[in-house]
Amino acid sequence: CQIGGGGGSGGSILLEIGKMSGTGTVRARGGNGGRGETYYSCRYHGGGGGGGRIALLCQETAFSGEWQAFGGLSYDDPNGYPGSPYNDGSAGTVYRDCTNDVKHLVLDNNNHESPQNTIITDKNVTSFNITTLEIVRKAKVAFKPEAVQAPTWVRVDALHNVGDKSGTLHVYAYTNMVLRDSNKVLDSARVNTESYTTTVPFNELTGSSASPRSAIIEPVWNIIVDAGSNVTMPDHLTMNNTWLILRGKLSGPRYI
Repeated sequence: CQIGGGGGSGGSILLEIGKMSGTGTVRARGGNGGRGETYYSCRYHGGGGGGGRIALLCQETAFSGEWQAFGGLSYDDPNGYPGSPYNDGSAGTVYRDCTNDVKHLVLDNNNHESPQNTIITDKNVTSFNITTLEIVRKAKVAFKPEAVQAPTWVRVDALHNVGDKSGTLHVYAYTNMVLRDSNKVLDSARVNTESYTTTVPFNELTGSSASPRSAIIEPVWNIIVDAGSNVTMPDHLTMNNTWLILRGKLSGPRYI
């Protein structure tokens, strides 16, 4: 049998500039899979390559164009044989850190159907502070830094959550995922401005038991919580058109 070749990965783009403006497209897309033989038992087409990595580090951004780090498509066999469409490449990442777009991590797979997570693997990093975590158009993401071994815990703290309810956040073992969504406060807060440093043992989001912060979160992604991991959310949890698979620990919500 002749098996179709897989698409190449998207590569990487790093922009370190003072100001970025204009329109156009910044692209690091995965390649599409190749066609294999399709007679008798030979029906193996190539899968898509993973999306690349794009990072913008600047003083200011006024760029209004597109950022594309999608995974590539598997070969589109009109007869629906294996390789079409569920072997598309996983999403790449777009990271922007400028004064007016701070620590913004975007995963967008353009609705391509990948069975794999995009793994954030920053070497030796055990704490991620993300101002905005955006997961859209069927992207899937997990955090598993290179060279960090269990039982060392990894903490991921996201202040704001953006999504279209088609993406998936997968929380691996020994990960403490803190989802604040801090722009949705119901009552007066013990801490007026939420930040990464408001870590109180009683509840990382609501403060002390004597003066709790009351906030609501409605996840905008699907969430898988593996055994041996922990997810912390505000005390009002609403599920609407998303799902939560909980094998680990959920902290914070008093009302679901």
